[in-house]
Amino acid sequence: MSDFISPALALQFDSVGQPIIAAAAFTGLVPPTMDIFVYEGELGEWTRLDGFISIDVVNFPHLDLALNARSEPGVVYFNGAEQLLAYSHREGAEWTRDVVEPNGGLYPALAFDLDGDPWVAYYDSQPALRLARKRKGVWHAADLIVEPAAVTGLSLAFTQNGHLTISFVDRSVTYARTTAPVQ
Repeated sequence: MSDFISPALALQFDSVGQPIIAAAAFTGLVPPTMDIFVYEGELGEWTRLDGFISIDVVNFPHLDLALNARSEPGVVYFNGAEQLLAYSHREGAEWTRDVVEPNGGLYPALAFDLDGDPWVAYYDSQPALRLARKRKGVWHAADLIVEPAAVTGLSLAFTQNGHLTISFVDRSVTYARTTAPVQ
């Protein structure tokens, strides 16, 4: 993994405990471009998965990685050049991209629910802490907190029984959980 020249990095473990890493690497200077690569492996024996996500760079991308129940990777990232939040996932050897939020989306966090639907938490330019879910091929987003102080450090996860949990920094560390499993 000698490609990496970016602080954008995310780590997950697949169903058998194998680490999967998503990282951004500069691949061009004029115009500045980065590719997001996904690697699997262990301790110095890393294999880059086929395909990559190429983005034009205005600033370092914010990204997160999650694996669905079949250990297939999904990556959510802010593309500064296009000022949008995107979600990419592998279909075979190809990456498919969806726009989650066309008007920005910093510090994204990604998780899959028990049905395999991707969920993304992010901070937008309104400012608001938002939550988006892709259901039946369509992204739906809603505000969680409008005008938070300064949200950073987002993390999103589902419990084993389907409760959505989120943690973030908004003056202090905040943790929240749904009172019932997400449907």
